[in-house]
Order: sequence, then structure tokens, then C-alpha cells
Amino acid sequence: MSALAAAASTALLKGCGRAIRSVECFALVMLSLTAAPAVAESVELALVLAIDVSASVNDDEYALQRSGTAAAFRDPDVQEAVMTAPGGIAVTAFQWASERYQVVAIPWTRLQSRESVVAFADEIGRMPRKIPGGGTEIHDALAFAYRLFDSSPVTALRRVIDLSGNGEADNVPATIEVRDGIVASGIVINALAIEELKDDLTSFFRNHVIGGPGAFVETAWDFDDFSRAMRIKLLREISPQLGVTTPRDSGDMPKHIRGGATRPSTGSGAGRFRHIPEGRGGFWPGPRREKLVGTSGGRLTTA
Repeated sequence: MSALAAAASTALLKGCGRAIRSVECFALVMLSLTAAPAVAESVELALVLAIDVSASVNDDEYALQRSGTAAAFRDPDVQEAVMTAPGGIAVTAFQWASERYQVVAIPWTRLQSRESVVAFADEIGRMPRKIPGGGTEIHDALAFAYRLFDSSPVTALRRVIDLSGNGEADNVPATIEVRDGIVASGIVINALAIEELKDDLTSFFRNHVIGGPGAFVETAWDFDDFSRAMRIKLLREISPQLGVTTPRDSGDMPKHIRGGATRPSTGSGAGRFRHIPEGRGGFWPGPRREKLVGTSGGRLTTA
């Protein structure tokens, strides 16, 4: 109960006096206690993890994403970053593929202590694949991620969408439009590009997916490299003031993929956005519309 509500209830009790035994006065006091609006707790970061389970990701590769994410949260540096963040962080994870193929795998969870981070890592490590495959509808995944912030039980100083994937968007204009709408609402979009095809997916994500102040793309050179990339990505998102960086040349790439891999792009996408000309698009209804692309009629699918 807030101090204001408590003071009001005390005044009401004094006003009732000996009539407190009356049903009417007792009901009035109880109403004053329960009607006080709850104040949402505050955290440093609200983070949405968007995990690619499209048809190009087989079960073994999904398992590497899952185990890599769990390993990143078990990292002592990541745990320390969470514990030193004011109020901690709130995290949720969902899986995505085609339009309307998005499902929440782990609901919003507040992480503050080392034990809470380890428990979350264990939950990630047990997370089953909920979608067997589908297209690479990144715009639907982003819109679904945006909608998830409405269900967050806490307020956050920063809101970040963390999208991982191994392929380009099936609908690029829609991706750009949705991206721009989300960024305009104050949410940052980062990405983790899995460069298993060596086709410079990093640059595609940089130019068409990420956005907002300090937005960046982290590169995993293949699925086996996912854990390393996710660890760095989480450190950069939870504690951006640390200035964690990634290799800018192929010297630190795994030996078995050197030569064919492309250079990672780790800078912000700010100022590099392409905009849909007026009269086109329609994929981003705006933040105040009840129904968003990819939310199955505005209802979130939960585990």
C-alpha cells in the first residue's frame, strides 16, 4: 500500500469512530484499502528473447541455440551484470517462424540474484521446441515481441528486443516498416546473426532489422559459436556502459569456417533505415491498435 493510501485509510478510520462496528463503515474502509493502485516495480532492463525455429533450423541447431542461451546466462560475468543492474532485469523468451507461428516459451521472469539467473538458465536449458518449422517472417516476430511488453509486470528503464536467426526475412518491406514503428516507440532492437550460410546475414540484420540508440548486431559464425555470441550480446545489453566489443576481423573466427565468412557488423543501425513510401505497407498498425501483425488477433499465445 502506498503512503498516500495508508494516510487516507487512517483518516477514514478516525472519521468512522465508534461506528467502525457498522457494516457500512467497515466496507468503506476495506474498499479504500483495496482500491489503491499498485505501483509497478522498476528494473534496469526488460528483455525479449526471440528465438528462430523456422524450417531452416533443424532440431540439433535448435538445441544449440537453447544450450547456448542457457550457457550464456550461467556465465559469471553475465550473472554479475544482472546483479549490479538497478532493480535487476526482466526477461521473457518466445519462439518464432511464420505468420502467427509465435509462442511464448518462458513468461516474464525477474532476475536479481545469482540464484534467480541460474534458475532461469536451467529453465532455458529444458525449453522444448514448440514450433516444428515455418517461414522466416521477421516482421511478425518483431510485432509479437513488441506486444509482449504490454504484459510485463514491471516498468523498465530500457526495453530491448533480442532477435536471433539464421536467414533473411521473407518480407523485407514489412520488416522495415514494423522495425521503424517499434523504434519510434522507444524500444531498441538488437539481433544475433547465425552465419552458417556465410551470406553476410550480419549486414542484412544491420540494415533491415536492428534500430534504436546503440542498436547492434552480434555475429555467431555457426550454431556451435552461438553460446559465445549470446554471452557477449547479453553483456552488451545488460551493461552497455562496459563497452564490450567483438572481433572485427577473421582472426578470431573458428578455424573451420575462416575464409568464407564475412566481417561482422557491430555498429548501430541508427541513420541507416529505409522507409516505406507513403501509401504502401500497412504491416505496422501503430502502438495504439489492439491487433498487431503476428499476435493472432491481439491474443498472446502462452506456454
